[in-house]
Amino acid sequence: MKKLIFLIAIALVLSACNSNSPHAKELNDLEKKYNAHIGVYALDTKSGKEVKFNSDKRFAYASTSKAINSAILLEQ
Repeated sequence: MKKLIFLIAIALVLSACNSNSPHAKELNDLEKKYNAHIGVYALDTKSGKEVKFNSDKRFAYASTSKAINSAILLEQ
């Protein structure tokens, strides 16, 4: 479920044209609904435009959870 929320958040934010995302309210609503923390940072390397949502918050590294999940899967 968290992966789905993350993908929805990415899709919403990447569709924004500038860093003042018009989707900030929707992302805040998703955070409240699922009691989750969503953070996005995207950079258009061609134009240099940035899209940010909760870019000042700290999140666990995704690779950390992948390593733990892989270990659990391999143990089975």
